[in-house]
Amino acid sequence: MDSSKLDASFSALLLVQSRIFEAIVSSTMLTGALHDLARQFDVSPDEFLDCLEGLVRAGWVAVGTGPGHFVSIQLAF
Repeated sequence: MDSSKLDASFSALLLVQSRIFEAIVSSTMLTGALHDLARQFDVSPDEFLDCLEGLVRAGWVAVGTGPGHFVSIQLAF
């Protein structure tokens, strides 16, 4: 993959991460089925998980899971 495609992918990931973070800050917590949350941010479930992974590694959010692909996301601090 050339660097322009990598840059575009990285930029898109950052944009979605910022939208997820804004949604959590404004509502305290995001909850729902993984597919529904991904659809809310116009990404695939895998892309949504990639975004969450980055936010978790940065220490900004905590993620819990439940039955049926249920996800809860809240601020980590």
